[in-house]
Amino acid sequence: MKLNAINKIKTPNFIKNIMLAAPLIAVAPFINALEKSPAQDKFEKTTVSEEVIPIHPNDSFSPEIKVGDETVYPAIVVDKSENQLYFYDLDGNLDTLFKVGLGKPSTPTDTGLKVITRIEDYPYKTASPATKRYKTPNDYGPKVIILDNVDTKTGKIVGNNGEFIHGTDQPSSVGKNQSKGCIRMYNEDVEKLASWVSKGQYVLVRE
Repeated sequence: MKLNAINKIKTPNFIKNIMLAAPLIAVAPFINALEKSPAQDKFEKTTVSEEVIPIHPNDSFSPEIKVGDETVYPAIVVDKSENQLYFYDLDGNLDTLFKVGLGKPSTPTDTGLKVITRIEDYPYKTASPATKRYKTPNDYGPKVIILDNVDTKTGKIVGNNGEFIHGTDQPSSVGKNQSKGCIRMYNEDVEKLASWVSKGQYVLVRE
């Protein structure tokens, strides 16, 4: 009888709400502390580019590119007309779009097929001492994705022209054509992209 009587008692809604909220109230200071913790990396946080709906329906899947006797699907497509970088997952499906900065009219970003040969980390001490990223590493943000050009007829790597994907100390240039040919990204964006791609994946730069 006691059990039945207890089961029939209805707890007022305001008491239920207090009971449910109590655990959240208790941990709220810890959550706020985590959210307000300063960034540990060297680079100032900038606005991350917003994802944009693709203009072309075909962009929802990585394009087929013939390289020698092989058909490949680039992990990255950089569209110069839109100043956007398309990242595709391992199944070739569009995963994320990023806004990027590209070469100015006097030093345009070259089109064509490229391949990722390595990913370098700030402060770029593994780069040649003669390179700009070695001398002024802050210009390149936290990551540089090194790209080499590919001869699509033979599939051979034919060197690079110094145009890479990297972060920047000029976030206002992202989305514009102001670089010397490199593909600039917000620092947070290039860190994400660098963690998703790997050596040997293809990058297509198109008009």
